[in-house]
Amino acid sequence: MIKIGNPKKLDISLEKLISIALSINKNTVSNKSKTKEQKIPTDKFIKQFEINRKDFSFTIKYTEIKYNKSTFLYDLPEVLPSNIKVTNVDIISVKDDKQQSNNKVTPVEHLNQSPSANLKSLPVELRKIINQSAEIEEMLYWYRHHKDDDKIIEVPEININHTDLEGDLMVRSFKTYVKVLDKFAVFCKDKKELQKDLIALALVEFIDRYK
Repeated sequence: MIKIGNPKKLDISLEKLISIALSINKNTVSNKSKTKEQKIPTDKFIKQFEINRKDFSFTIKYTEIKYNKSTFLYDLPEVLPSNIKVTNVDIISVKDDKQQSNNKVTPVEHLNQSPSANLKSLPVELRKIINQSAEIEEMLYWYRHHKDDDKIIEVPEININHTDLEGDLMVRSFKTYVKVLDKFAVFCKDKKELQKDLIALALVEFIDRYK
């Protein structure tokens, strides 16, 4: 049985890591226009640097280089070392396929943009948002798949300013269940509204819903 060793942190400078990430980005974008036979998988492409992808991924965890799952590209630090020149790969995260279609923007078009359109030319606040795009995407993904959960509900505010809650008061005697009354008593305990108003509002909303 072949045992796969644990990933190790590479003894490589940040400049070299950024250079490798840029090269991988370029290859990833280039693969989009190639046939299946012509494409070079990242695992194979990265071997030219005498490293493997697992060790590279483990090493960049200690840097500002982040893999963007929505673009399949590596996001780079806001401020690049002076000897790193971005000329053929736009380091701004491209939008998802639906947004690209709406805006008619593709990774190839990003590749052909002027270097002045790179991350450095954007306001600091926007750069921060771009660099956090992966985390934002994860939050949106979680919300899309949990927004209908029972734990994520909007709690409406109690509003007793209803037109039916006006006029004379009347005392009526009726029977109901002990469990219901006990729950209602607990519910009213920390409420600022009077029980008579809460009962009236409950009846009005019940009527409106089931009439």
